[in-house]
Amino acid sequence: MKTKDNNTNRGFSLVELIIVVAIMAILAGAIAPALIKYIAKTRKATDISNADEIAKCFTRLILENEIIGDYVNTSAGTFNNGRTANQYYRVIAFANAPRGRAGFKPADFKPLNVNYAYPNQATLESEVKNGVASVLGTSIPRVSFQKANSLDEWIVCIDSDCSIYVFVGAGMNQNRYFMSQDGHNDGGKGRQCYMLYPEVDPAYDDLSKPPAAPN
Repeated sequence: MKTKDNNTNRGFSLVELIIVVAIMAILAGAIAPALIKYIAKTRKATDISNADEIAKCFTRLILENEIIGDYVNTSAGTFNNGRTANQYYRVIAFANAPRGRAGFKPADFKPLNVNYAYPNQATLESEVKNGVASVLGTSIPRVSFQKANSLDEWIVCIDSDCSIYVFVGAGMNQNRYFMSQDGHNDGGKGRQCYMLYPEVDPAYDDLSKPPAAPN
């Protein structure tokens, strides 16, 4: 007759459980930095792609919409107002678009409120709202990568030839008319911004990199 093995269902000992938990903690610690870096890289790639779509949208509006075209052409002529075209980009529109915000609409893309650039602000805002909606629809892209300085805004600029540039930034308001081409800030005012179109600011790339180890 077979005897019963009393050790068949003894389960895990406390020491074995502690060892398993320790191994899992080590693995989590090793994987977490790579996972965080991957998530940041994916979100940045999404924002760069969305900046390209926004640039195409405004390029199309400038070409097809007479009111927006006139506004942009007039704005391009304001570089002689104490600014030079080889040092600055002229802001023409911006939108606050933080990740996770509900109800983001085309109306959130606003032309800069400067009456000397276009005399009828209400008409201009309506044309931009309707124009963006006609191109991008109601699904306006939100800023996905917000690691640094709460980056949560799209900022659309032009140069003196009306070529489009798209930045991601923070702290935009109705009083910021120009973006500096030197560095990645708005002319030394302390609000960070980074070009994503037509080129990606190298400083933006660095945002997802781990800090350098101390010497």
